[in-house]
Amino acid sequence: MTRDTHRQVRGDSVVAGRDRELTAVLGALVAEQAHGALLVGQAGVGKSRIIAGAADRLESSGWHVIRLRATTGSAELPLGAFLGQLGPTERFLTPLIAELRQRVREEAGARPVLLMVDDIDLLDDSSTVLVHQLVAAAEVKLLATMRSGRLPASEIIDLWQRGELRRLEIGPFDLAGTAEVASAVLGAGLDETSVARLHQATEGNALFIREVLLATEEHGSIERADGSASIGELPVAADRLVGIVEARLSHLDGADREALLHIAFAEPCGRAEVAGVADEQRLVRLERIGLISTAQDGKRLVIHLSHPLYGEVLRAATPNLHKRRIFAALAHDLAATGARRRADRMKLARLAVDGGVSLSSELLVAAASTAYHNGDLVLAERIGHAAFAGDASFAAGWDLAFSLYQLGQIDQTRAHLARWATRATNDAEHRAVAMVAAQLEFWYVGDLAAAQRITEEALARHPGGEPGSPGASPSDLLGNLALFLALAGQVHRSLEIAAPLLDSGPSTELIRGALAVANAHGARGRFGDGLAQLDRAVQVFATIGQEAISLSERIFVSSRAVVNAWRGDLDVAEGDAYRARNASTNEFENAAAHFSSALLPMLRGRPSEAIPYAERAFAWWGPAQPGSTERRWALARLAWVHAEAGSLARAEATLRLFDLDNSPGMLFDHEAALARATVFVASGRPTDARTALHQAMATARRDGYVPGEIHLAYALVRLDRAAEVAARLGELAEQTESRLPRAFAEHAATQAAGDGAALFDVARTLGDIGCMRYATDAAAMAVEAAKRAGDQRLARRASAAVAEWQTQCEVPNPIVNLAVASHVPLTRREREIALLATKGLSNREIGERLYISMRTAENHLAKVYDKLGVRSRTELAELLDAL
Repeated sequence: MTRDTHRQVRGDSVVAGRDRELTAVLGALVAEQAHGALLVGQAGVGKSRIIAGAADRLESSGWHVIRLRATTGSAELPLGAFLGQLGPTERFLTPLIAELRQRVREEAGARPVLLMVDDIDLLDDSSTVLVHQLVAAAEVKLLATMRSGRLPASEIIDLWQRGELRRLEIGPFDLAGTAEVASAVLGAGLDETSVARLHQATEGNALFIREVLLATEEHGSIERADGSASIGELPVAADRLVGIVEARLSHLDGADREALLHIAFAEPCGRAEVAGVADEQRLVRLERIGLISTAQDGKRLVIHLSHPLYGEVLRAATPNLHKRRIFAALAHDLAATGARRRADRMKLARLAVDGGVSLSSELLVAAASTAYHNGDLVLAERIGHAAFAGDASFAAGWDLAFSLYQLGQIDQTRAHLARWATRATNDAEHRAVAMVAAQLEFWYVGDLAAAQRITEEALARHPGGEPGSPGASPSDLLGNLALFLALAGQVHRSLEIAAPLLDSGPSTELIRGALAVANAHGARGRFGDGLAQLDRAVQVFATIGQEAISLSERIFVSSRAVVNAWRGDLDVAEGDAYRARNASTNEFENAAAHFSSALLPMLRGRPSEAIPYAERAFAWWGPAQPGSTERRWALARLAWVHAEAGSLARAEATLRLFDLDNSPGMLFDHEAALARATVFVASGRPTDARTALHQAMATARRDGYVPGEIHLAYALVRLDRAAEVAARLGELAEQTESRLPRAFAEHAATQAAGDGAALFDVARTLGDIGCMRYATDAAAMAVEAAKRAGDQRLARRASAAVAEWQTQCEVPNPIVNLAVASHVPLTRREREIALLATKGLSNREIGERLYISMRTAENHLAKVYDKLGVRSRTELAELLDAL
């Protein structure tokens, strides 16, 4: 869509998202007993746009519309709002009022009259009298706006108290309204995450929504694809946003403005925190004019700016040296209060660090730890640097090390570890340094050998230390290494190392051991055992507390969602994924939660719903360098999601990045293979798809990776190669003791046997599990088997199920469509050739793709034409398109 088109859309969207309010306004204007409506709301909620939209509609249907806008300037002049109708005059007011009423009647003729007044509370006394006379005499219908907290003249109050003027409260938009306005402004739907960010920044204020979107577009921060849009960075320092906020603050004197700036950087804050710039009288004045709001929190008065965008713009537009001075002043004011509460100490540390104010190392270390465990890694790093620079003790560098590591800052982490190691005074502390170093090499660099070497050297050089000493125990390092090995496919060695750790009492060692064992069991298909270990770890978190370990309980819940999904307990998995998303405290945890969440819609047959989840995970993990384990996972899942959703170009681009990756974390490599096979099928290369799946299946079997082998084998079942994998799928399903793998195995066995009734039973099982696309495929194949057996009753039942289940998932495989629709079933080879022919391939090209001769391809295609009653590729394509 071109920029000109977008502008046109914006012009047509005056009342986007306000259908209900517009209907109420129009109802008040056409009702016989009512004389109009007064819209009341905060500045910027869209009152003026609503009455303008109503006026436009009435004017187009034959009404005579008089548009007035009252201002503080016009309020100083008698009949100031009507000067446009009068022109220059020095006549007395009484005859002028009569003349104006007469002029309105003459200009309107027989048409009904609408008098539209913006900010009616600013009308001068004479104009108010005239409006009252016009409305009371039923000569006009009134449509007016007024800002909340103001009081109009007594004549207007009289109108609504007598019921002649309906008073309508206009509030900010909710999420749905924000999305609708955004769509109207941009000419494209905004994705869910962007809508949430936009709503949070604007609090649903119509003016701010529009201006933020226009500023974002002008700064090139809006991405458009396939009719939808997403927002990158919100340009809160954009000129147009700064201009709006500055206009709202233009009447402030210097002292009031400085007080507002301090509140912007301190909010939420108490009175004492801004005592240096704002006494109680100044705060009362700022609250009265609607620039700040206050709320009671127990005995404490909490101060905020009245709108979050004010704070965003003021903070972004303040020069750096001015910011530093404000931070320092706020830190001194807060320190003067004693900063007795934990939240106050945290805030004091932040302000002091940013303002260059010295604080005790003890307070900074405690604040860095609080920030880290609250999930604010960026703040933990900032305070941690100050703590370590001021003290340089081992304890002062602890949270800085883990913050830098989790932020993926490889070089900075290595540099800090080198300095931190010189402050280690015992074996436990040296092991802690080694543990972070090993994690860095495995998770971000992808070097398992280096991680293993670092771990083994640390255990050999630093074997001492009492259990429970600050730092890391030998078992912590072993649990770490066991997890790396499990994720890299060395399952047996992982279990040998980690299993003894499970005998520990509630401890960090037990949590690390349980995580390693859970991943090892999951890789071997022992899903129940894996879940038991994850549940056990979560229980230990409740005993020892989150702050005892750098791992997060939310990561365990995300892992549990994946295992439950593999097992076939999709509802339970969705509950885990939901909990992980809503409980995450930092971007790393959030990425893990969204990564897990993407698997559920894929299994339910709705890959388009998985795209936002997969992209959110990749947004955090993707920028890491090749070798990052989570980046490899995110690439594999993103490629699979895009391929199944039909975004083939994106899938291929993602696969190219995946192929360049060298991470040893192969836990989700099978999803990249599934994506590749889907791309091959979609491009008319089914033989290549099957070859790729067989190769990936062999790799998974070599590595003992059961979930991957199961899903790869089932993809071959869906590509009509059930006989080739039925036996192996049966073996794998027995290992898992889980219902989804068992359903896959039963699908393979019954399809290989051509048993239509059994196939339909499997389809219903898959439907009960919630895998509606798989259920549709199985039912369609049951139709084919039933037709071959001459069982028309079963064929009709299975066809009806296909028709019903297709509505619960996205477009099914075209091979399935063809099998269901044909009255005379096609063979497997005939279906393949029919599909390739509809893609425009010649008989020679079909032969090359399927490794058969051109003559054989031609003969098969002739049989397809005969069975389906078509005479050409065009008719064949039309038949398929109609299905």
